[in-house]
Formats: sequence, C-alpha cells, structure tokens
Amino acid sequence: MDSGHIGSSTSALQPIGSPGKGKIIESTRRDDVLRDDNYAVNLAQARVFSAGLVEYIEKCSASIEIAQARAFRARADKATTRARELETEAATLRRELYEMYRQIDKMTARFPELRGDAVFRD
Repeated sequence: MDSGHIGSSTSALQPIGSPGKGKIIESTRRDDVLRDDNYAVNLAQARVFSAGLVEYIEKCSASIEIAQARAFRARADKATTRARELETEAATLRRELYEMYRQIDKMTARFPELRGDAVFRD
C-alpha cells in the first residue's frame, strides 16, 4: 500500500506527498487528542503543574474567605475604607482563582488523563 506516508503508522505527524514536491503534514488523532512524540513528557509536566495549581487554589480560596470575613467585620465597625480595601483584595484573589480554574480546564482538555488523577479527587 503506497499512500505516500513516510514514517511509522504510530507517528502522530506524518509527512505526505509525492517525491520532488512539498510535504504536507497530516495530523493523526489518537484518543481524540493530537499527540506528538513528546506527549508523555508534556503529560508529566502537566501533572506537576496541575498539582501546584490545586495547592494554590486551596490557599487562594482560604485567603478569599479571610478577606471577606475581615471586610464584614470592618463594615460592622464602620471602617468602610478598610472594608473596601479588603473587598478589593478578595475580588483580585477571586479573579486569580478563576484564572487557575481556566488553566486546569485547558489542561484537562489537552490531557484527558488528568481528570482521573488523585490531585483532582481530593
């Protein structure tokens, strides 16, 4: 069978075309994810990064709760300027938290294997 493919059938990116002409890269999907030769290394890095993100999410969530509780107490004490500062701090942390969740969503879309990792189940 001469389909013009060069390389093994397990290669994720396979140049195709006829001799003497430019090569076209054809992507092959396996498990609904575009994979290349570095997929295992990239997955390992994603696991390390996601573990760090989960740890930071926990710290960020706790900091948001603390800032909101302090803002509530400040409002009760009629310290409105301090309450606004604390609410601004909580809002900034909340934006960071949303960004971390967005990054995790992107990583689990790219690396579906991460969805079953223990770091996301705890």
